[in-house]
Amino acid sequence: MEDTQENAEFGTLVLVAVWPKGRALGLREGDALESVNGVPFDGQVATLLQRIGTQGRTVALTFQRKGRRFVVLADSAALGKWKAGPEFKISGEYQRLYPEVMDNWEVFSDAEGRYEFQRLSRPIFALIMPPLWLAAMRLWGSLGVWFALMIIAMPAGTLVSILVAIMLSLYFWQAGTGLFRMDRLANGSVPIAILAATSEESLHVAIKILEPELEYKYAPRQSAGPVDRKV
Repeated sequence: MEDTQENAEFGTLVLVAVWPKGRALGLREGDALESVNGVPFDGQVATLLQRIGTQGRTVALTFQRKGRRFVVLADSAALGKWKAGPEFKISGEYQRLYPEVMDNWEVFSDAEGRYEFQRLSRPIFALIMPPLWLAAMRLWGSLGVWFALMIIAMPAGTLVSILVAIMLSLYFWQAGTGLFRMDRLANGSVPIAILAATSEESLHVAIKILEPELEYKYAPRQSAGPVDRKV
């Protein structure tokens, strides 16, 4: 949904210090908050608190970092120490955001400038089909553990095997994001951002805006094309 403002003037809030909740969202000093749920505001902390509410309503916060915009989901204004930032004008349309259809994604980059990511909400696929989820996330060590424990449980009978399978499903559902993070860190990748997006497709777009030099790690390799051979 798009809304229109003609020459309206709005404010920003700049992070001058980042607290634990802000660091958990990948925020940095100097990040400037421009809008809440896509809607610009007056740049006052009181207004931000009002938008979030006393119950910690999840909102989509649009920040600007070195001229590049990105969005994160947050349920608290206590992300760091804020100060009033520069004002800006809008003459035209802005895009309203709906946090209920968005997720936070954690983005990693390796030494070769390639990125990959994981959704930070608990993976329901890990609860339903843990081995397929582990394979999809390329968590080969954890997948090996799943098979080993299931093989060990089989001689004890069907009931024990079912109980072990249920326990493993619950474990990977609860610990999946942490396992992915530890695996990537162990392989030399580093977390570079938390970005909110509605889908993987929109996430790729968001990553290209914030880190345009990175390439997707699992993108199909493009063919170099036919080679002319001189006889």
